[in-house]
Amino acid sequence: MYFQTTHVRSSFMTDRINHADFGTSTFSGVITYVEVVEGQYGEYLDVTMVHHVAKEDPVSITFNTSNGLLGLHKSGWLPAGRRVTITGRLRSVSTTYLDKKTGQTLFRKRPLLTMEEVSIPKGGLGAMPAEKAPATAPKRTVVVATPAPQEAPVDEAPQLQAVGPKPYGEGTPKDKNGFPQF
Repeated sequence: MYFQTTHVRSSFMTDRINHADFGTSTFSGVITYVEVVEGQYGEYLDVTMVHHVAKEDPVSITFNTSNGLLGLHKSGWLPAGRRVTITGRLRSVSTTYLDKKTGQTLFRKRPLLTMEEVSIPKGGLGAMPAEKAPATAPKRTVVVATPAPQEAPVDEAPQLQAVGPKPYGEGTPKDKNGFPQF
């Protein structure tokens, strides 16, 4: 989404400058809750996921959508427990909520980001719990084909006589009197 600003130089000429919408964000996490809800304008998908900013600091992200993610969920490809990467616009951030029973404002266990216009980019569908995979999901089987062992060709080696070490001085050159020369 872009916002347009108009600058008027004169009464006859205008320039339009597009500014990027910097409220668009991308998050990766695990879907913790997903449900098809019937609303005023038809059915939509209500989703909550958990994103870990750091090991100890999780953030809840919630969004509603009636785009292709609804069909993805209905066909069994978007269950709770699946890792996903989403992209969308931040609508609000909340760290407190109003307890309707007591009328008190309380802190949330983790901050809640509410997003709109959410989509899953290409490659954004991650691991899915095996027990929740639809029946049409391809099963991962690995077949390792190893060739039958074959005998390597063997060359005939010549037979050698075992020779022990020579006594000291036998390989040393000698003078005419038979004394070793060093």
